Amino acid sequence: MSSLDRVTDIDVRTPPYPQEWEAIRVHFHNFKAEMQKNHGNIKSQEFDCCGTKWYINIRVRVDDDDNPALRINACKVDTQTLMCMDYKATIKDLDGGYILNKERKLSFNRRGLLGIDIIWEEPPIKLSYLVDPSNNILEDGTLTIELSMKVHTPNPSTRPCKPFIPTNPINNLMPSMFNDEETADVLFEVSQEEETSNISTRKSKKAKVSPVRYYAHRCILKLCAPNLADLCESSDRLTPIPISGVKPNIFHHLLHYTYGGKVPINELKLHAKDIINASDMYGITNLKLEAEVWYTKCLTLSPENVMDELHYAESKNLALLKEMVMDYLVENSTQIINKVSSLDNAPESSSLIRDMLTAISMSRNDSTTAAAGSTSSADDDSDHQKYRTMRVSALRRILHDRGLGVDGSREVLVAALEKSDLKEEDGKVSAE
Repeated sequence: MSSLDRVTDIDVRTPPYPQEWEAIRVHFHNFKAEMQKNHGNIKSQEFDCCGTKWYINIRVRVDDDDNPALRINACKVDTQTLMCMDYKATIKDLDGGYILNKERKLSFNRRGLLGIDIIWEEPPIKLSYLVDPSNNILEDGTLTIELSMKVHTPNPSTRPCKPFIPTNPINNLMPSMFNDEETADVLFEVSQEEETSNISTRKSKKAKVSPVRYYAHRCILKLCAPNLADLCESSDRLTPIPISGVKPNIFHHLLHYTYGGKVPINELKLHAKDIINASDMYGITNLKLEAEVWYTKCLTLSPENVMDELHYAESKNLALLKEMVMDYLVENSTQIINKVSSLDNAPESSSLIRDMLTAISMSRNDSTTAAAGSTSSADDDSDHQKYRTMRVSALRRILHDRGLGVDGSREVLVAALEKSDLKEEDGKVSAE
């Protein structure tokens, strides 16, 4: 074997010619003895070709023990890579004649097809034929297999792909119907006021300007904004329905939301209170609760405003805001009692006292969660009782998962969950 057989070409950066096929020569030295020593099963060390690692495995077929045939596999080490390969496998005698000259294409799926049968001829090549000196195949006892490979890139038009399944168009069609004059059967006119100043009197006054028009559909309003739908019951088609007490930009967000739109976060931050008020007025519950979240995130409580926020939470049925106020009252009770004169005007109701006790209980539970978890026993509170010390967001999440309404005070949310539990227990008893 000449020294030229050991020459290896190394390209630095991209060569000026297309490089497709990569050839590897694998020399199995002392082939006959190694096959006997390893019970007819030998393999090469790993080598790089076409960007992945391979090895060649040679083993005898067990269907003919007296004169066994050979099975030779090129095995890919990485079984996760998707590949489509073209390859050629050759074995030559010492005169250059082909003992094997095979070419084919093979795809590797993600599970990893470990072997390529590069010799599976009929009639099969026998081990005795390869090692017979008279056939002049082994050079100094060495079997050489040349393997040429290239990555095959199929035509994109014929490449297998996942079937395309279009999505339900309703998600895009609903927002497109927002404020569509052509198909609408309801017309709202939202009044707006423009503030002007009088330089001579140094006073400002509000001047009326033309109302802003919004078009809507009764069927959508009945489902998503019931209070707005009620305004339309006595009106004829496209008879203007006046809207007052709501700014046009806020009404725009409300109406767009009922058609599946989203209110930008920066708008929720800037106009959270206005959106809460309008959503509460027209029965758009989910938007009201979304705005409440951003209102509480942007709100800074103090002894000066805490009672005003408590009044506001009570008036709009904002359980999350009320919970935030209760937590603040518990944590800063001494400071508030000494500084806030408006405490005398706090809403006097049993629910307020109950919420205050709940806030104290939750504050204690938060600091002893680990201890409580390790000492739980059969006489712990029932599932019904645990709802009473849950956070409002947790209560709303459970109700939402059960397909129940999420609006209302803490008492309403707890009562809804307890009722749901009792109904489920009754169902289990009936089934038994």
